[in-house]
Amino acid sequence: MKNNRTLWIVIVVVLAALGACCAATAGLVLLGGWQWGNAWIDGGRTETTGQFAKAFDVRGPVKLSLDAPVGDVTIKASAEPRVAILATKRAWGSNTARAQQILDGITINADQAGDQVRIRVTGLTGVTNAPRSPQVDFVITVPKDTAVKVDSRVGRLTIAGTSGDVAITADVGDVTLADVTPAEQLQIETRVANIELSGVLASEASYRLTSDIGRIALRLPTASAFKIDARSDVGDVRVDFTVTGRSSRQGFVSKEVRGEVGTNPATALYLRSRIGEITVRAE
Repeated sequence: MKNNRTLWIVIVVVLAALGACCAATAGLVLLGGWQWGNAWIDGGRTETTGQFAKAFDVRGPVKLSLDAPVGDVTIKASAEPRVAILATKRAWGSNTARAQQILDGITINADQAGDQVRIRVTGLTGVTNAPRSPQVDFVITVPKDTAVKVDSRVGRLTIAGTSGDVAITADVGDVTLADVTPAEQLQIETRVANIELSGVLASEASYRLTSDIGRIALRLPTASAFKIDARSDVGDVRVDFTVTGRSSRQGFVSKEVRGEVGTNPATALYLRSRIGEITVRAE
């Protein structure tokens, strides 16, 4: 029995160490913050920036699709029937000429087809002889009932005030949602990222939040009603609400909570973190 306990402790320590190493390595490499030094890149670091702006008039519900390899993204709701895009391109080089050359290689394609607006960025990957990776930061305003789909490899993502469905895939970078009420489904899938969601839950909607390495935190009104299926393989699961169901711990570090909160809940929460705590707070 003592040997089994010791084995479990060793496994836990190894998993935690591997998780920390993966997170640190991914963050350093993908975020482009890996500074190789002025001795290796002659001339140090010079930053060059450029602006991109475009707007589309729309009618009715809109579907926004964004492919943003590297950079921070903010999407916020507006009362205007328009999708307005403001992007800042950033590039670094050993000198001004090299930084400008990298900046000129960044292309932002934005087009509209009916109720769909698509944005795609190219020229951010495969850049060599630069002290850090180029990036494009976005601030996008959309009508409130816009459905949002974002593919992000590296960067912080913030969405506020929309009432359409949401689908997010992110490799490295925190994801923050405030007052977002999907029509039917909100799905977030991350690798190395914290996920934060606050506001009123949409009735009869499905929320699916998963992170390989990172914390998942929800802040909900005290009168919320929902079904919950939450599990962390390495980390705690804490729910402020009274849950009718079960709460269990498997092994030394795994925790799960399953059940219902409130009367006749129609909203479903599916929360998974391989390494990281899960919290659902009442506010």
